Amino acid sequence: IPSLWKISEIGQFADVKGGKRLPKGESLIAENTGFPYIRAGQLKNGTVLPEGQLYLEEYIQKSISRYTVSSGDLYITIVGACIGDAGIIPDVYNNANLTENAAKICNLNENIFNRFLSLWLRSSYLQDIINSEIKSGAQGKLALARIKSLPLILPPLQEQHEIVRRVEQLFAYADTIEKQVNNALTRVNSLTQSILAKAFRGELTAQWRAENPELISGENSAAALLEKIKAERAASGGKKTSRKKA
Repeated sequence: IPSLWKISEIGQFADVKGGKRLPKGESLIAENTGFPYIRAGQLKNGTVLPEGQLYLEEYIQKSISRYTVSSGDLYITIVGACIGDAGIIPDVYNNANLTENAAKICNLNENIFNRFLSLWLRSSYLQDIINSEIKSGAQGKLALARIKSLPLILPPLQEQHEIVRRVEQLFAYADTIEKQVNNALTRVNSLTQSILAKAFRGELTAQWRAENPELISGENSAAALLEKIKAERAASGGKKTSRKKA
């Protein structure tokens, strides 16, 4: 790595804290009480998805109010099929409560950019380390202590910002290409169905029929050839000639 880059651990530059499950016997509600509860299924694509958002009643929120997130914090899922998914808490979820199935990475050192850390957590290099850790463990869970000890390769702050700018620029370009490809595939599929429809309406062979009328209605047509075959079979008594074995 470049000489000015540092090799350290995440816990040296940030705090790692767990979320909180609901108190026993309590449940979430669909009514917007102003106290959103972030579930593991919402933690995708580097952000928090709002679909299916559920809420806490105020008296429940007060009992677990120490387990909230702030906008700009990072999250990482610690159990389940999508373990290791990471991203940034958006502004709209400031002070929301976080599921016990995820941890928050907060109070970042001034020398680390949260968007750079998010990209680092989502990199294949770190994801491979996380997956290896899970497979070798007995509980199938990413412990908070293990998150703190995950390696961190840290460029100077200005370079972190430049890395993020370039990566996000390339991501946007990739999204544009993907949309263009999907649109092209849609047009190809539509064209394929149109071609098949024309084929079975006889539109594709209209000119061929005009140029080869003798094959349509003459003695060389399919119908005429079929009648010849029937006549030959009738003349031979309908018997099939057998091949002699050598």
